[in-house]
Amino acid sequence: MNAHLNTWLTEIEGDHELSSDARAVALALSRSVGIGRIAFTNWQRLNTSLGRNRTDNEVLFVVRELQAAGYLGRYQGNRFDQSRGWSLTFPEANA
Repeated sequence: MNAHLNTWLTEIEGDHELSSDARAVALALSRSVGIGRIAFTNWQRLNTSLGRNRTDNEVLFVVRELQAAGYLGRYQGNRFDQSRGWSLTFPEANA
């Protein structure tokens, strides 16, 4: 069980300023998180997870909504692990 992920999802579910699409994307991102705080996926796989066309750009706008609200940061990987994805953050941590 990932306590950070559970808290993150609870915070998103309680944030009534987010769109329903943002909640759906957050849930899809959560399926790509292991024991850490990084969702290892890309926007095309995210679209597939949501049942959308892989090249649907709309998901990128929703990801930006989550970023603007403080729930996502871009994870670029490191020199040992080049996987990219999104870090799950909290708005108060970004203030």
